[in-house]
Amino acid sequence: MAGARSIALCPCLLAGVAAAQDAPPFPGYLEDVRGLLNEDARAALASVLSERSRFLDINYQEPDAASENGGWNIKYDLRYAYLAGEGFNTSSGVATLAALEAKLNIGGSYSFGSAANNEDLSSVMASLAYIGGWFGAVPYANSESPPQTLAYQQCKGELEVPRPGDENAIEAYERASRRCISQAAVDGLFQASGPAYAYEIGLQAGLEGNQDYSDTHDVYGVSGVVSARHWPSLRLELERVDAADNELRGRLTSDDNYDRITLEIGYQYSMQVVKDLPVTLSLGYRNFRELSAPLEIEQADLDEFDHWSVSLRVPARMFRFIESEDYSLYVRYTDGQLPFDRDADSAFELGFSSNIALLAKLFE
Repeated sequence: MAGARSIALCPCLLAGVAAAQDAPPFPGYLEDVRGLLNEDARAALASVLSERSRFLDINYQEPDAASENGGWNIKYDLRYAYLAGEGFNTSSGVATLAALEAKLNIGGSYSFGSAANNEDLSSVMASLAYIGGWFGAVPYANSESPPQTLAYQQCKGELEVPRPGDENAIEAYERASRRCISQAAVDGLFQASGPAYAYEIGLQAGLEGNQDYSDTHDVYGVSGVVSARHWPSLRLELERVDAADNELRGRLTSDDNYDRITLEIGYQYSMQVVKDLPVTLSLGYRNFRELSAPLEIEQADLDEFDHWSVSLRVPARMFRFIESEDYSLYVRYTDGQLPFDRDADSAFELGFSSNIALLAKLFE
């Protein structure tokens, strides 16, 4: 199966497949489906664009410039969120998402030793946002026995039900159940009558800095995210920046408060090269533009920054040495400049992606 996607909404949930099989549903079937869509929709909006959707990336980076050193780099993205509201709902016969989310996000990158960091932008940001979405008609929303594919029944029937209290087994069972839904699909559960979409609008405030926060500025403003199936995701921010602590700017101008527009665009194309092993091509672009910048800032080329990236990610289990689906390997190329980069440059990366908690379990 191949297809383009802009947010991490499971394709099986956005459109049904072949005719349903007549068989009694497994316990918790509909709850599994509802939970999966809710998680995917929230993850799609919670994830920052431009490929920054993994909690931890470990990579070796090789800059194009001969004057810069290659070396090890990590990219991290930690999120702590509280969701209030109805969340995912199908009671009206249409799958919708509506909730208020309070979130703390800590993200950035760090290069070790003398290695160059061509994405030298880290942040600690708190936000309050309304998130919503529309995913199509749900003809079996209120049914206790929605149709299922035979493949789903077989997949779920092969799972070993964990013993109560066995946390590792329960976690493995939940991951396997999710895989049964995403791989075996759900017949007719969602009938696409238009493009599925999700959006977010909110307020945010926090701190931006270089990799070790030795140079920082404060940021606050409004942000919006919109994404639809088969279209790129778009994030737009209008912010006020207090750069009183920014050393480079302070040497050029006394105007240390300014307005900024930030634009991010992300797009992904997913395909299955080998059965059940999706390979994802990701494209990302980010632009930071200061409004009405002082002449000194314009002449120093510090009024606008842009950065783009392209990556190819494959599941680590494709290579047989890791069985879990929660890890991936990737190759990535980046070019451009971010607000705390001193120069525009490009680099190749070869890396490993994981959730921090999952990575810790790998070494237990």
